[in-house]
Amino acid sequence: MKFLHIGDLHIGKSLNQKSLLEDQKIILDQIIKQMEDNNIEILLLAGDIYDKQIPSKEAVNLFNDFLCDLIIKHQYQVYIISGNHDSVERLNFASSILKSKGLFIETYANSPIAKYELNDEFGKVNIYMLPFSTPLYTRVKFNANCMTYSEMIKYFIENSNINFDDRNVLMTHHTVLHDNMASFSDSEIRFN
Repeated sequence: MKFLHIGDLHIGKSLNQKSLLEDQKIILDQIIKQMEDNNIEILLLAGDIYDKQIPSKEAVNLFNDFLCDLIIKHQYQVYIISGNHDSVERLNFASSILKSKGLFIETYANSPIAKYELNDEFGKVNIYMLPFSTPLYTRVKFNANCMTYSEMIKYFIENSNINFDDRNVLMTHHTVLHDNMASFSDSEIRFN
């Protein structure tokens, strides 16, 4: 089973008052081509689908066309979580109905983390979907003792009964640091 993981599409973004929709359409077409050329069956889309919580109709139509191509034409499975730029209510629209077509959307952080089980020739694969959340939301919603994002992520993982002997994928829209240390690539901008 092959996955393609993408995120931060920010569909509808403009730079210097110039719409990027034409460029974004090219990129979305390239994503589908990569999936076709590499026999990828599943797309994981990790948040910030749109650039604004209330996207333009053109942005919504472009994303709709992309999903139709993936799911209806190619019959790929698509797993989507919301990011900090997305409206959870809007992105969550019709999500229960769409599961039967291969589109799985999680926009609210849940405890335990939303889990989907898949199987391939090697056995089970669990996809855990943790949309963007905040420590405040987690404290209020779940009565969790977390003040930082690291504590919040730890809370969700510890309360999800994850079998670490299984193959597990955690899809989230958070920065996760190893030993609380950030590392940067040469392409990232650093502010001191």
